[in-house]
Amino acid sequence: MNARAMAFLLAILVTCPGSANQTVPPPITRATFVGTWEALFGTPDWLLHMEISEKGDSYLCYPTGVGCSCWRLLDLDIKNGVVKLHFGDRFSRGGDVLGPELRLVGIGTATDGQGEIYAQFCDKDCPDPVLPDGVFGVLEPAGSLHMRFRKGFWIRDLYTSSRTAERMIKEAAAKKP
Repeated sequence: MNARAMAFLLAILVTCPGSANQTVPPPITRATFVGTWEALFGTPDWLLHMEISEKGDSYLCYPTGVGCSCWRLLDLDIKNGVVKLHFGDRFSRGGDVLGPELRLVGIGTATDGQGEIYAQFCDKDCPDPVLPDGVFGVLEPAGSLHMRFRKGFWIRDLYTSSRTAERMIKEAAAKKP
């Protein structure tokens, strides 16, 4: 590389603001894990809805067009943003969908009001997920059944937004001369 190109690149690096002041969400903890979490997974997209309570039982449900299967949280392990969940005591309405137990492993960030967990189904001895270069928010687990849980009722919010857009289009079409 010639000296002129090096000087140009150096000038860009010196004058462009860096990302040192970016706010990075903290790794998820037991306290920030409490709340409602929803994820879409698979092809076509299927919904997982998780209610994590501070005290008492917590649940993961998988609603289908035919019924719904739910599992009670049996064990939870959270360390350094890595989340390991073991669900069992399955009950359902409609039909059998998935096995009697579910295990999920993921990594995430969260505050009291928002958060994300990149997760996948695993067996009993699944390894901890690893983020490249220790940066949160970029893990996309391999495999066809990976999912991104987001804290809150974001699926319900999407439905509401979709219905609003549909209504607005009908109103606009009705006003067309």
